[in-house]
Amino acid sequence: MGMFSKRWSKETETRSAADIRYVANSARRPILRLSTATSEKLHPQYQDIPGKWENMSKLAQDAVPSLVDVELPERPSLSDIANLPSEIRSRVSYPSFWRMLSLASESQERPAKRQKGVKETDSGSEGDVDEWILAYERYLGNTRHFPTEWKHGLVSLEDANDAFPDSALSNNGRLIIRPQTLSGYLVLGEERASNIRIQPSVAASDLDWNNHLVAGGIVLGALLVADSPDSSKQWESSDIDVYVYGLGPQAATEKIKHIFQVFRANLPRGAPTLVVRNSKTITFYSDFPTRRIQIVLKLVKSPKDVLLNFDLDICAIGWDGSNVWMLPRAARALETGFNIFTMNLIQGHL
Repeated sequence: MGMFSKRWSKETETRSAADIRYVANSARRPILRLSTATSEKLHPQYQDIPGKWENMSKLAQDAVPSLVDVELPERPSLSDIANLPSEIRSRVSYPSFWRMLSLASESQERPAKRQKGVKETDSGSEGDVDEWILAYERYLGNTRHFPTEWKHGLVSLEDANDAFPDSALSNNGRLIIRPQTLSGYLVLGEERASNIRIQPSVAASDLDWNNHLVAGGIVLGALLVADSPDSSKQWESSDIDVYVYGLGPQAATEKIKHIFQVFRANLPRGAPTLVVRNSKTITFYSDFPTRRIQIVLKLVKSPKDVLLNFDLDICAIGWDGSNVWMLPRAARALETGFNIFTMNLIQGHL
């Protein structure tokens, strides 16, 4: 307090704060740049606060968009969908998004896939499924801290009617008819099949499937073997990639031991086994054609975390022992036959 030029007194209590100064670098500087008397600022009243407290609810409403009154018409148009707040559009599940587009396209031609940044007709730019998928995946990444709700936002085979609108279910599987034309820059499009057939469901094996997920190419291969009797040959050498989730190091070690015991118990009598470990995986080997089981040594919280770490769209598919789960971009890749290029393919996911 010795730096002040005058002692506090009844007289100085009513002076403006800007009049109270301190010395720094041989210059007298104001402590506060306020025009209101110091005595009033020492005991502020709610009504003295700029903007008034009754206006705070309005300020909060402006900062947090109000989503309560948002309502789509019974027959929404593509414009109605495009005009939804981004907070809502980025949280609509993939099957629900396709249902909205299907309702909108009943009176309009269904939009084809659009490239990011391409401005076409109103119906085209507003029905961009791929743009929505990129935004939705950012939302899914923000929900990782809810590991018990990991199924939220993923696509299962039970959602196939909505996720694959141009498909038909038969005794031989589900036939997905791919769009004939797609906008954007396409690579190796001539090698793309005009349609594919996937399994309508997958049977569980005799294994305790708690806290681990099989994901990647082997699950994709299991879905596609319904395409033709010869299609399974390309998947003969595929590893079975297993991911452990929701466990600590000790419990995860016990889970890996259990998987190895089941692997060895299902081998023919006298079949050799070999376990190879490196810094990232543990792999179980036996004689060909027994598939290698590769356990990824990265503990994650949920299956959603596993799928979000796949860089290639078509590989973001997993099997939890009872159902197939995939990211929306994996379902889109099955439908179109193309993977969308993003910088994650170069830099990898964090």
